Amino acid sequence: MRIHYADILGKIKEPPRWWDSLGVPRFCDFHPDVCPDLYADEIILLEIACQECKKQFVVQYDWNSQVSELSKPSENIKDICYGCPPHNKCCLMGPSQQSISLRTIQFWCRNKKQAWIRRPDLEGIDLD
Repeated sequence: MRIHYADILGKIKEPPRWWDSLGVPRFCDFHPDVCPDLYADEIILLEIACQECKKQFVVQYDWNSQVSELSKPSENIKDICYGCPPHNKCCLMGPSQQSISLRTIQFWCRNKKQAWIRRPDLEGIDLD
């Protein structure tokens, strides 16, 4: 279960544009450079849904080869699992359950020079 950021959500009137991999609401345009894991090798913006009430969220998922035992998302895209949905009090049980991955929106990988490259071939893929 992720923390509810009442202090942030209560002060900003507009809804978050997306939520990062830690469940923090984000209000800026999405780009891999603003994601929490500075050492991530792949970063995906995806659409998920609450398993209980089906509310949809746009979230960021990252994969880091140094800490992950899972295979690269680019190699097993259907296995992407964000985990619990962001805690925005969408329903009583939802924040404590696994989310449903729906589709990829943006997919980014680092090249050999560590620059971010967008992978349109891995975007718009239904995961459900």
